[in-house]
Amino acid sequence: MPLLSETRILDGMESAINGLLAYDPDTRAALAEIAGTLIAVEIAGFAPIYIAPQAEAVRLSRRVDRTADVQIAGSAADLLAMARRPTPGPAAVAPGEDTVHRGIRTHDYRLSSSTANPPVMEINYKKTMGFATLYPSYAGFSAKRKSTMKLTPLTDAGLTALLDDLESDRAERKETYSKKGETPERLRQAICAFANDLPGHGQPGIAFIGAKDDGSPAGIEIADELLLDLAGIRDEGQILPLPTMTVEKRRLKGADMAVVAVYPADAPPVRYKGQIWIRTGSRRGIASAQDERILNEKRRYRDLPFDLQPIPFATLADLSRMVFEGEYLPNAVAPEVIEANERTYAQRLTACRMTTTDSPPIPTLLGCLVLSPRARDLIPCSWIQFLRIDGTDLADPVQDAATIDGPISQMLRRLDDKLEAHIHTPVDLTSGPRERRSPDYPLAALQQLTRNAVMHRSYEDTNAPVRITWFNDRIEIANPGGPFGVVTRENFGRPVYTDYRNPNLAEAMKVLGYVQRFGVGIQTARRVLADNGNPEPEFLAEDTQILATVRKRL
Repeated sequence: MPLLSETRILDGMESAINGLLAYDPDTRAALAEIAGTLIAVEIAGFAPIYIAPQAEAVRLSRRVDRTADVQIAGSAADLLAMARRPTPGPAAVAPGEDTVHRGIRTHDYRLSSSTANPPVMEINYKKTMGFATLYPSYAGFSAKRKSTMKLTPLTDAGLTALLDDLESDRAERKETYSKKGETPERLRQAICAFANDLPGHGQPGIAFIGAKDDGSPAGIEIADELLLDLAGIRDEGQILPLPTMTVEKRRLKGADMAVVAVYPADAPPVRYKGQIWIRTGSRRGIASAQDERILNEKRRYRDLPFDLQPIPFATLADLSRMVFEGEYLPNAVAPEVIEANERTYAQRLTACRMTTTDSPPIPTLLGCLVLSPRARDLIPCSWIQFLRIDGTDLADPVQDAATIDGPISQMLRRLDDKLEAHIHTPVDLTSGPRERRSPDYPLAALQQLTRNAVMHRSYEDTNAPVRITWFNDRIEIANPGGPFGVVTRENFGRPVYTDYRNPNLAEAMKVLGYVQRFGVGIQTARRVLADNGNPEPEFLAEDTQILATVRKRL
């Protein structure tokens, strides 16, 4: 009997929808373009309904004999709001994947304008009445997933067109580049602005080195040293979060140029020296409060990294206002910006990614790690286990043990104290006219490796802490989470291979002064250990863990 009732309900819904379609030729025309596509719609708490558009109507059913091409899921309110969007003109649903709103989980759904050739696979959003409303590509702002933000090759024709478009907000031209003068500063401001992508192009901004203001070649030499200097801008730590960018030498208009392509950030706003830079036409400037709100809204719909995911049961009361306003904010945002704006405490938390843009705001994993005195209660794996073993095996007696937790700055300070307490520094009075002090382990190397472990560890699907086990002959530093991104078991520890599982945590540690420069932690540790007379550190990269071993000075 329940199945019969359900069938009758679906039949009634189908008849009602098709009755409305009979008076809506525009929608029928749009349906004709997606005829044959199977769409699964899952309202929270209910089994999915399968929609099969046809040329003149739709068919609804509960059971199908094939996998849906498109799957949309979410709350009834969000789905209803999405369905109420204005008709954007001819559109086609294409296989893909995206997330529409905080209350809605949408898989394999993209809107592509049928007038595009080739189709532009993207979803565009405009916030209306608190819900996400879909619009064609000329309205709202693009919110592509990472999977659609591929670093596609830049064609010579496309680059030349940008060179010639003097009003484009996607192009910056510099006749030359040196480390002195205004050019380095202005180029970094442009990179920051391209990464913010306020207009929502969803395409890279290009800085041309070796081009005059009118787009003609300047005729300079593009040496490898110049390309290295330009590529090094990314890892300086002055533009945060780290921008995604490529640097290459190209021959355009019969001359060599350095082409710096900067891709839109997944988690704007991006800051340079604490200020948010944007492009307005061919000019760049500092973002207004309204610009910053738009950038925060863009972040809501992105495929966010795990360190920006909300902790649903956390509240603003779990975050320390004293730590945020007294320690983090003054280092994260330029003083003149703080003085100029009149943002509330909650708005500043959101701007620094410590909370989501929801109302009320929800603390993110980043916010809990950086600001919460009870971070371990909210994120069970957020602690460090320290053991001092009096021997060379775990079965030997434990000389000292500590559980180190709290906000990340407090945790790292306590860890530094513990490391210093166990470093033994003998004094040599016989090998020369002056006494020599040589620690068995250099503190700077241990700091680099332990902070790397906290920064790069996985905080997802694990309750394991970072483990530091100090034996009589070695120190072992183990962090959950294997190699990430471009880093593999084979290339782990090599200088040119760096990636960030927790890019926003990396930014926060840079802001707090625990990271001086990105991508050089292991190399710095190797150099400091060698200078102190310690053997080369050893690394074992496994799928679920990274183990660093530091041997005692001989």
